[in-house]
Amino acid sequence: MTVVEGVPRSRSRGICRCLLVTPAIRMERFLGGAADAADIHLLDLEDSVPPEAKHDARQAVATLDPLDVPAGYSLRVNPIRSPEGLRDLHMVLDARTAPDMIVLPKVESPYDVELVDDVLAGAGIDTVLWAILETAAGLESAMAVARSRPRLVALTFGAADFCADTGTAMEWEPLLMARSRVALAARSAGIEAVDGPTFDLDDAAALESDARRAAALGYTGKVAVHPGQVDVINEVFTPSTADVHRADRIVGEFRRTGSSIITMDGRMLGPPFLRQAESTLARAGRSR
Repeated sequence: MTVVEGVPRSRSRGICRCLLVTPAIRMERFLGGAADAADIHLLDLEDSVPPEAKHDARQAVATLDPLDVPAGYSLRVNPIRSPEGLRDLHMVLDARTAPDMIVLPKVESPYDVELVDDVLAGAGIDTVLWAILETAAGLESAMAVARSRPRLVALTFGAADFCADTGTAMEWEPLLMARSRVALAARSAGIEAVDGPTFDLDDAAALESDARRAAALGYTGKVAVHPGQVDVINEVFTPSTADVHRADRIVGEFRRTGSSIITMDGRMLGPPFLRQAESTLARAGRSR
């Protein structure tokens, strides 16, 4: 597929096609990741860092030089209700380089977001937030979490932890309802919906299939757990040349006619089609 050049890079406040996760114990990989095409580069202090290494990983994050971090530097802390999560948040307040975004795992209520928002606001830090919904309780609160605070810019569905929590098979069909619920909550609140990772690192076809299915549900991006996954994800979530051309025609025809209903290529198109076309152009870094 041909993709459109010039898609704007995210600063964690806008479009995210791909978020690339790097363990905070692999700092050399993270600092060398500026050449990767991911929109967001995420350092992880949670699952990928064993308990005995969390202190040292936290200290390494606290001393990051702002000149060294890649664009879109973001940080996943430990669950905010845990002692490790509170230590992570305290570290962020004094860190040499504040992340553009903090990712909150295992969010189960709006309170989780509100707590961190209040702490950051009190410290005068404008870092935005991103919530992962990955438990039964989190899914139950999806809509309330999505609408909790303006600082929240995205939701992610965490399939692995959700399956561990609920006993659901980690396959597409059994997870369809949960995945759809997260996408619906995010889009209804006007924020990004980013699908969780595909863990099979050697199956590019499965990665592409997962990404396309997620896009069909309304997801706007996907998490990568290996640099080798970034290009496939970017391709899926970047509007193709054909998509942009059609969207451009639709917007142009609506403007030319001044009508709320148009006919193009034998199809009747109304306001929803115009909004979808405008969204396609925005995701391609275009405006009209």
